[in-house]
Amino acid sequence: MSFLRAVQAIHLEATDKKPQLETIFHPEFIQNISQIDPYQNSLKAHVETYKALDIDITFDFSLNVEAETFVEGELKYTGAQTHSQWGVGAGIWDWTKRFEDVDEVVRYDPFEHDSRSLAEMVKDFRREKEFYESLMGSSCLVPHFLRSTLFFYLITVFGWEMTCFTIKDREKETKKLIERLANYSIQQAEALSQLGYDLIISHDDIAMAFGLAFSKSWYQDQIFPWYEKIWQTLKKHGTRVVFWSDGKIDSVVEEIFTLGADGIFLEPMNDIEKIAQQFGKEKIIIGNINSTILTFGDKEDIRTELKRVFSATRDCPAYIIHAAGGIPHNVPLKNVETYFQLCENYRCEGWI
Repeated sequence: MSFLRAVQAIHLEATDKKPQLETIFHPEFIQNISQIDPYQNSLKAHVETYKALDIDITFDFSLNVEAETFVEGELKYTGAQTHSQWGVGAGIWDWTKRFEDVDEVVRYDPFEHDSRSLAEMVKDFRREKEFYESLMGSSCLVPHFLRSTLFFYLITVFGWEMTCFTIKDREKETKKLIERLANYSIQQAEALSQLGYDLIISHDDIAMAFGLAFSKSWYQDQIFPWYEKIWQTLKKHGTRVVFWSDGKIDSVVEEIFTLGADGIFLEPMNDIEKIAQQFGKEKIIIGNINSTILTFGDKEDIRTELKRVFSATRDCPAYIIHAAGGIPHNVPLKNVETYFQLCENYRCEGWI
C-alpha cells in the first residue's frame, strides 16, 4: 500500500520499494494511464493515474485540477488572476488586491480578510482532509500543502515590487506586518495540528535560481524565528513537516533543519550530494531531479540525470523521488513514459 510506504518513509523506516512523490499535469499521459479523458473528468483521471503508477505521495492541487484549455502561449485574465497553461489546468497567480502604496501595505491585517475562528478553520481543514482521504484511501498519502508559510504571503498578496519598497522604506512597520502574518500562520498551524496529519508541506518560496531572494541576515531576523514557532505548532501531535521552497537554498538548509523541519525539497540547482552526505541519514529529502532534462533531453539524458540523483541519495532512508517542478503538458510524452519506467526500475530493483 502506497500510503503505508509513504508513512514508513517519512519516519525513516525501511520500505518495500523506493518512495515517490509526483505532481502530474500532462493530459495525454494521464489519459493513457487512466483511460479517462482528463478534460471530461479531471479529478477521477488524476486519481486513477496516481493509483496505477503506485505513487506514494501527491498534493491536493495535483488531484483536484479544474480542466481549462488554452491556445499555445495564451494568457487569460480574470479580475486579479492571471491564468497560464499548465497541463490539464492552469497555473494561476491570484493578486487578490492591487495595493496603491506602502502605507496601505503596512496596514494590512490577514485576520480582516479571513475572520474564521480556530474552530471554523479546524472544520474547514477537516473537510478537506476527509475529502482527499475518501479519494485515495490506502493508495496514496495526500499531505496538507501550506502554500504560504510566511514569506510567500508578502509576494502573493503585495507583489514583488511593493514588497521590496515596503522592506526598504518601512523597516519597523514591516516587522509588525510580518508578525501579523506569522500569527495568522500559527492559527492555521494550530488548526491543522488537531487533525492528525502524517505530513504537512510548509511551502515558502524564499529563493530564486541564483540564491536567496533577500539577504540571509534579513531572513534570520525577520522570517526564520517565526518558522520555529509555526513548525512547533504543526508538530506538537506528531506531524512531520517538510520545508518546500523553489530556488537555491543550500546556504540555509542546516538552519532550516535546526529550526525544526523534518525534511526538505530541493530543486536541481542545490548540491544534493553534499546535503545528502550531511543530513540524509536523519532527514527527509525530496526531489532534485531536473524536469528541464525531462523536457528537452532524450532517454540517455534522463537516465544520466536519474543516476546522478539516485547515486547521491542511495544511503538516504527517506529520499523521495520527485521531478522538481512537476510534469506539465510540454514534456514530450515519450520522455514522461521513459521517466516513469526508469523510476519504477529503480524503485523495485535498484537499477535503471
